[in-house]
Amino acid sequence: MCLLCRIQALSFKPKMSNAFEMSVAETLLENNLDLKEVVGDGNCFFASLVICLAALPEGAQKTSMAALRNRFANHLAARVDEFAPFFNAEGDTEEDQRTEYLAAVKKIRRSQFWDHQIIDLVVGCAVDVLKMNVTIFDIDHDGNVTEYEHVYEPEGVEKVWPTVKLLRQDDNHFNALVPMAE
Repeated sequence: MCLLCRIQALSFKPKMSNAFEMSVAETLLENNLDLKEVVGDGNCFFASLVICLAALPEGAQKTSMAALRNRFANHLAARVDEFAPFFNAEGDTEEDQRTEYLAAVKKIRRSQFWDHQIIDLVVGCAVDVLKMNVTIFDIDHDGNVTEYEHVYEPEGVEKVWPTVKLLRQDDNHFNALVPMAE
């Protein structure tokens, strides 16, 4: 579990700077979004997705964190040859990469497990498994906001796909962003 998640799980929230708070508020207002905070218990990414999916205007998708973790792990386990090379430490053999990758996939199934090193893999998996876009608003300690869009674009299909939006703080903790109530 990441340090920020552990701190939040203890109901202690580090004091954020005014610049940070202002950046969050401005980002939410500019994008007509409400922040739905989730507990930092190692499930924050999946808990945030569950909240976002339930809030989709296209028709709420009800699911659980455990169901999402299993769907993601199944998707990743079926693509060992495609993704294992990204688990590449200097001097690793292909077998080392496969072993590290499969260990990470196994951990994804476990509740309260999070490893910031797999974030790109899990976000990409969210796009593929959920068949939707994922936008992450990344906010650092200084309140700088960077928006990352992960787009679902299957070949030959022209459709506007739904988008879920997440707020990531300091590379580790996620909260849900949902459309502001009218």
